[in-house]
Amino acid sequence: MSVTHVAVIGAGLAGCILARKLAESGINISVFEKSRGTGGRLASTRLGSDTADLGSVALTPDTTEFSDWLEAQQNQGQLHLWPAKKADFELNALPDALLYTGNNRLSALTRELLNHDNIQLNNQIRITQIEPAMSGKLLRDEQNNPQGEFDHVVIATPAPQATPLLETIPAYQALSRQVTPEVRWVNVIALPEPADIPYDWLEGHHTILEKAVRESHKPERSSHSEIWVLHATPEWSQRHMDSDQAWVADQLQEAFSSVTGQPAGPELNRCHRWLYSTNQSLNLDQYSLYAPDQGISVCGDWLKGHGFSASWHSAMELSQQLIKDIPAEDIT
Repeated sequence: MSVTHVAVIGAGLAGCILARKLAESGINISVFEKSRGTGGRLASTRLGSDTADLGSVALTPDTTEFSDWLEAQQNQGQLHLWPAKKADFELNALPDALLYTGNNRLSALTRELLNHDNIQLNNQIRITQIEPAMSGKLLRDEQNNPQGEFDHVVIATPAPQATPLLETIPAYQALSRQVTPEVRWVNVIALPEPADIPYDWLEGHHTILEKAVRESHKPERSSHSEIWVLHATPEWSQRHMDSDQAWVADQLQEAFSSVTGQPAGPELNRCHRWLYSTNQSLNLDQYSLYAPDQGISVCGDWLKGHGFSASWHSAMELSQQLIKDIPAEDIT
């Protein structure tokens, strides 16, 4: 296989790790991301003069290999270890958790991963077609504009977004159609005064809330306000998927107020609906899908395993396969 230029569709954690590994091996990478920023479910948001994690609030070292990688990122100054004080929604203390947070936001990690001379990031471009071309694969955006020809294309998106891109590989497309991501509402709030509880992370059984996290207590945060991130349960989010955003925010804030005793009515708030939050996993035998004859591969957390450790394992497995199969003379 002759590969000198690879396109990666999706700038979530899996896509960014894969792009960095291939770039470090001398391969030219073009990353296409439909959003303004990078990170996928590690995305962040502005709330007044503060920044908060809008998707995942932390990375959990839930496999040995992923834990080693997170520790390496910490040693390089890209992540910080946070011994968050946890409790359930009755405010009973839970064992403290060792979590990793980013430099003011988790999306900064993905930005740093893409900071390499061999990587070109193309934001706000939604790739909708992959076509055969003389030199490999041609990508087109939603306006049918060509976005370049590539030797190989890696799809690193949630399964529903991968489905239309996999028309030329029916077996892979059938797998992607089996995955139904969970919907999740998230509300980021700035309180007029600090919540009078000694905990930074609340979780457990609740009819509305899945967790509530004190964003402003994360390491190296320079927050001007008391910031909390409220995650609704996927069950509640699914039932109210199409509800009015302001109503959803009110419900989450009232639930938080009933738990903490904090008066409802934040100074600022941002409510967001994640259509592709966490993914169910197909639990395949491999973390990635690799079709060198078709010039297309797939990576992500929906193939094997669960969560961000699965994203990492998928990217690492696929990068090793691609690098192994590329002749040395093709690597710049």
